[in-house]
Amino acid sequence: MTWISWRWKYRQGSAKGEKTIISLIEAKNYKSIKYVRQDLKMMQVLIGPNASGKTTFLDVPELVKDIVSDGIDAAVTKRGGSLVDLTHYENANDIEIGIELRLPDELIIQSGGARLDTARYEIKIGIRGEDQIIINENLWIKPQSVKMKRYGLFPIEMSENNDVIHPRSQKGRAPKGWVKIIGKTESGNDYFKSERTGWNSQFRFGNKKSAISNVPEDYEKFPIAIWVRNYFTLGIQTIMLDSKAMRKSSPRIGAREFLPDGSNLPRVLSDFKKNKLYSRWLKHIRSFLGDIVDIDVVSRPEDNSQYLSVIYSTGEVPAWLVSDGTLRLIALTMLPYLDNQNRTYLIEEPENGIHPKAMEAVFQSLSSSKSSQVFIASHSPVILSMAEPVDLLCFAKTISGYTDVISGSDHPQLRDWKGRVSLDVLFASGVLG
Repeated sequence: MTWISWRWKYRQGSAKGEKTIISLIEAKNYKSIKYVRQDLKMMQVLIGPNASGKTTFLDVPELVKDIVSDGIDAAVTKRGGSLVDLTHYENANDIEIGIELRLPDELIIQSGGARLDTARYEIKIGIRGEDQIIINENLWIKPQSVKMKRYGLFPIEMSENNDVIHPRSQKGRAPKGWVKIIGKTESGNDYFKSERTGWNSQFRFGNKKSAISNVPEDYEKFPIAIWVRNYFTLGIQTIMLDSKAMRKSSPRIGAREFLPDGSNLPRVLSDFKKNKLYSRWLKHIRSFLGDIVDIDVVSRPEDNSQYLSVIYSTGEVPAWLVSDGTLRLIALTMLPYLDNQNRTYLIEEPENGIHPKAMEAVFQSLSSSKSSQVFIASHSPVILSMAEPVDLLCFAKTISGYTDVISGSDHPQLRDWKGRVSLDVLFASGVLG
């Protein structure tokens, strides 16, 4: 496959078998996180007590998205206050983040016998003088990281000496087999190294905008860097459904991709009804809500808009009379069926407003996605009863108030779990945090 044909497929979001996935998140000094390093799967259910750090963990990729898309000032303002407010217990130390992405097959590089199948993006932000700036930024191409196993107690205090940024000193060397293609220094200089040629260049975009957001639009020299940038700006989506917005009609023109609040659900459904997967999705919905016959999109010629209408066995009901739970069920179950663009969906408490029986349909849909990654923060016993330990990320606070996270398969109480007691019972009893 040539680079040009891959580029076309990326833009269309239809590269067959392509998997975009965050395989690892590292964070240091961000809100309640002192330091975490966590391997990730396509489907993860975040569980733990209130204020244990689940929302903060979900916000790590969202923070990177906002910095890459809009710059550091806008990203901080969106979260309120100043950068100091976002540091660990307002200690004003630098925040470090590392995110690793599994590359599509078309972009994997073979170099000296090594398989460079992972892109690692690193960023350090902090206060210098009276200004909040990007201090360091790197984009590496590297072999896949070895998965870390946790043993012993949970939660535990993590060392604050764990650095995220590589190399760990100005004169340090990059890890063996890693190739840097983008770098930013504290002085505001940006460095770009071609992935396929000997072309290198230096620019100065300053400390407010990320280097990767300014990568040259040259698919021959920077296919991976452009792919990573596009993933951060377009591929990460926090779902915060607004039932009031979903009840309203939406313009026939505008965004075709699902909006985080669901306000363009009629237009998305209108396109989806032409998809061969629509009948399968409707059958899935009807297996839990048997009185639904179909879901239609009705046009309003007076303002060229559309609204949702649910057809029941007893008659047709427009969206503004449909229950919150049914609207949320429609939106959440539809997500995995919509496209093959390999997004990462961040969803907090999807169970809100949905009947426990119907929640099973939501979990089955979200967990069955083959092309998109889903992170769910939940307190739902239904979700916990359906999940396996490997699906879980367990959160808890240490005695000092730091967030710790561990995979369910590594949790001391679940390491030898054989299903004798359901996970929802273990969670309710406090065993899981």
